Amino acid sequence: MNAFVIGKNITVCLSIIFINAFSRQSSSIFIQYTSKRLSWPVSTAGYVLSIKALVSLGVLIGLAGITRLLKARSIKQPLYLDIWIVRSSLTLLVVGNILIGLSWNAASLITGE
Repeated sequence: MNAFVIGKNITVCLSIIFINAFSRQSSSIFIQYTSKRLSWPVSTAGYVLSIKALVSLGVLIGLAGITRLLKARSIKQPLYLDIWIVRSSLTLLVVGNILIGLSWNAASLITGE
């Protein structure tokens, strides 16, 4: 591997670590945001975190299934498929965050998760 590819890999790894750390710290802010945005008490807004965990688990299982299916049916190298899955995941992350920011009811907020 050349230095450019190694540099890109390190950038991707550091970005993932940053996103993970940021998402862990934003849980309490998310509860406050949900409470304020939907005019719910904080105790009710806390239940949204359980739903968020279930949605995240479903997305991970779905991505694993899609990856397995694409690797079984494709003649492309696994690296290209992995890059496609990562790009798709990041696109969904951006769309979800926009939807959370623009949410007007509980259904749109949960869908954005």
